Amino acid sequence: VIWAAIPAVNAVVFAKVPLANLSDEEKEKRLKSYYYPYHRAINDKIETLIKQGIKPRIFSVHAFTPQLRGGSYRPWNAGILFNKENPYAVNVYAKIKDIAGLNIETNVPYDLRLYKTGSSFVHGEEKGLDNCLIEIRDDEFDNLDAGVKKWTSILAGVII
Repeated sequence: VIWAAIPAVNAVVFAKVPLANLSDEEKEKRLKSYYYPYHRAINDKIETLIKQGIKPRIFSVHAFTPQLRGGSYRPWNAGILFNKENPYAVNVYAKIKDIAGLNIETNVPYDLRLYKTGSSFVHGEEKGLDNCLIEIRDDEFDNLDAGVKKWTSILAGVII
């Protein structure tokens, strides 16, 4: 679960990530500076909401490369990922899959049913909360302003 905070080896594709040769000291620094506070903050917010009688949904946003070195082109604009199918993930997919001009599938380019990692799994499924993750192909943001506007508009209509 710490592969996102420490880019030593990408646990999903087992490909070396540039600048991966971090010292143990640098790894620990990143864990303390980013990974642990990130997960503590999410846990604290979930606990606060539950104490208030609100059952939160976990929606996580990630990006993926259009093509891994030596791999096939990944044709999807985005993927809706989940480990166990849950009503929230099914609903998000149902709302987004037919948007004109988008190629959206489930559990692509990664399959959470195999990897069982990430915030939607750890903070959602493991806590019994509805959850899903969207992986958006990073070239959707080649023009950052246009990409942010496009995906903000799309997601605003599907994640509620």
